[in-house]
Amino acid sequence: MGNTIQDVSSRSSVFSPIAQALWKLPGTEKDQVRGALARTYKAPNTFDLIPRRFIANNNTPTTPDFEGNPNLKPELSWGLDLAYEHYFTGGGVASASMFAKRIDDLILRELINRDGTWITRPANVGSARVFGIEMDVKASLK
Repeated sequence: MGNTIQDVSSRSSVFSPIAQALWKLPGTEKDQVRGALARTYKAPNTFDLIPRRFIANNNTPTTPDFEGNPNLKPELSWGLDLAYEHYFTGGGVASASMFAKRIDDLILRELINRDGTWITRPANVGSARVFGIEMDVKASLK
């Protein structure tokens, strides 16, 4: 029993368009705005799909057994990025950007107690939203 793994099959696909745009601001030679919209796909790790249980020596909630999940779906997301860039005359650039991303079928580890045995396994737990702002300055130190 411990030397066999049940057969598992998993197949998925997604249409992943990416659109990018660059607008050079009129009246300035070195200022521009960038934008991007992308659909991305993140497949589960192969190890996370294997349904075999890996036994911990000391089974507790902080050291549980690990079990794969052959029913995992890939994470799918939509992302939007916007950035303003200003290029300095002597070289260098200053930029400010923001991004937003919506992730569906987010994969996280869940902790369960099955008949007194603690087990952690990956699971699709719903969706998430991520937002951020970044600022960057690069300059030449001549």
